[in-house]
Amino acid sequence: MKSFLKLSAFYIATVLFLSGCNGKLDEEPKSILVPSYFKTAQGIDAGVTAAYSGLRYQYGPEGSMIITVSGTDEFSVGDGANTDGVSINAYNAGLSADNGQFLTPWNNNFTYINTCNGVIDFGPEANLDAATRTRLIAEAQYLRAHYYFLLVQTYGAVPLDLGSGVLKFNTNPTSQSERSPVGDVYAAIITDLTAAATNLPDKPFQTGRASKAAAKHLLAKVYLTRAGSVAKQSDDYQRAFETAKELIDNKSVYGLNLLQDFGDVNKQGQEHSSESIFTVEHTSDLVFNESDVNAPASGLKENRSLYLFTPYYEIQTVGGKSPVIRDMNYQRPWRRFAPTSWLLNTAFADKTNDSRYDNTFRTVWFANTSDASRLPAGMSMGDTAFYMPGRAVTDAERAAKKYRIYAPSDYTKGMYPHMKKFDDTKRAAVNYSSTRAFMVHKFSETYLIAAEAALMMGNKEDAVTYLNVLRQRAAYRPGKDNSAAITAMTITDPNVVTLDFILDERSRELCGEQHRWFDLVRTGKLIERVKLYNPEGAANIQERHTLRPIPQSQINLTVNEFPQNPGY
Repeated sequence: MKSFLKLSAFYIATVLFLSGCNGKLDEEPKSILVPSYFKTAQGIDAGVTAAYSGLRYQYGPEGSMIITVSGTDEFSVGDGANTDGVSINAYNAGLSADNGQFLTPWNNNFTYINTCNGVIDFGPEANLDAATRTRLIAEAQYLRAHYYFLLVQTYGAVPLDLGSGVLKFNTNPTSQSERSPVGDVYAAIITDLTAAATNLPDKPFQTGRASKAAAKHLLAKVYLTRAGSVAKQSDDYQRAFETAKELIDNKSVYGLNLLQDFGDVNKQGQEHSSESIFTVEHTSDLVFNESDVNAPASGLKENRSLYLFTPYYEIQTVGGKSPVIRDMNYQRPWRRFAPTSWLLNTAFADKTNDSRYDNTFRTVWFANTSDASRLPAGMSMGDTAFYMPGRAVTDAERAAKKYRIYAPSDYTKGMYPHMKKFDDTKRAAVNYSSTRAFMVHKFSETYLIAAEAALMMGNKEDAVTYLNVLRQRAAYRPGKDNSAAITAMTITDPNVVTLDFILDERSRELCGEQHRWFDLVRTGKLIERVKLYNPEGAANIQERHTLRPIPQSQINLTVNEFPQNPGY
């Protein structure tokens, strides 16, 4: 293998696997994934590699982002959103069991769960050295837990191992299935993550693979989430706190640390920094990346995050001219997600002491064409074309500038500050998807998990401690005296820390990163905050929307009664 994990799709018809020594792709047709194959060195390695590949469906594609990003207090939809996305954001009748966006996690996660089952069940017999075999099985346990965690958060009760109720490899198709209780699903997830946290290496064996830190981080989050579910246990918050704290206290063991400058966290090239715990990998090699039009998954596995948040800058005018054209720096303007007024103006109200707004949003565009017919009088290539100061402006200010100013009152569903954390300037062409790794677990979130768990146990002092680490880091701007900003950002009164305060802090650190819908459901704040801050969803959201509908195709194809979630 090369220096990063190259992922290949794992299908019933064909198994692609990587040799462990030369990094070349070997192909061996298989009519079915049989236990004997998982008992080989190639089979166990191929199964784990394939299970990683499935996470590309979950992080970065348009569909997975629609169901986790929009319809929250952070983002509504831009004027380029598709019908499914509009319905999910508005919580209208189109958010139903027939909405195609809910098919991808349901249809794919169980496939990769079953691949993990094969590795876990039969991998112990593989002809490998014990250390490698143990590591690969632990990776499969982490991945199986990860897939189930996404499912239980999205749909509630889901089948354990396609309905058998026992986590084991399935070889025989069946038209019968049962939804396992939420508590059973969480118990299975915790069992897997506990084992993975024991047997995985402290640091990733290879870039893109799970480590002990990834398992512990996810385990802490699982405890935190179960504590807010119908399956809650009395010690869930304590376990979440202790697990996150152990990771923080021993960060050097796991190779973790917060970066000094928040501006570096999401910068291209920093996907594998000390702040990154687990990533979903992509590569410019389309044979492995599965993003080519001829690849089995095609666009469903593409990392399209780079242009889903991009406004329609290329049609904006100054004096009737359009001085900014589509290019690699400004991304493809798909306009799927538009930031809410709350996110821009309330969550990021402090744009002076807190560096996170400037480091999260693009607010200036420069003229990038030498075509004189597109340049207004007095403007040259490289000059400022559009600027969003994030505050109200006077007519006199506008008149004094040769560029166009957009105050918050000027934002539309097509033009708004561009969330730039997913930008990719090194892709092959301007309309190509990103080949950047998608950061799934960040060390900064570990601090937020510890703070939330501490708060929910009534320990505001510890919550303040962990929040202040992040807030003081956010006050840092390179080359400046940051002492006044650090003072302003430091929490001194524990009583200001509430669940809403922590949710606001999560937005400032993690907005748009596919956490928010889950965060609001976990904390019981989805309905309240959508009603307050998402105008399109406010009138329609109801209690039933704290779960997604089971795809109607699942219900239609099951011969026994397979209950739908309430209200759908």
